[in-house]
Amino acid sequence: MKTRGLDEDAAYHALRRLVMDRGRKLAAVAREVVDMAQFLLR
Repeated sequence: MKTRGLDEDAAYHALRRLVMDRGRKLAAVAREVVDMAQFLLR
């Protein structure tokens, strides 16, 4: 959220868009987003 300058509501909607685009479960996509953020911030 901080990196992209999103508030909580906007971040949730962006995550939901990813879920719909990928046709996967919310938890799986959320985990991927967190994992990628941790990888990039190292």
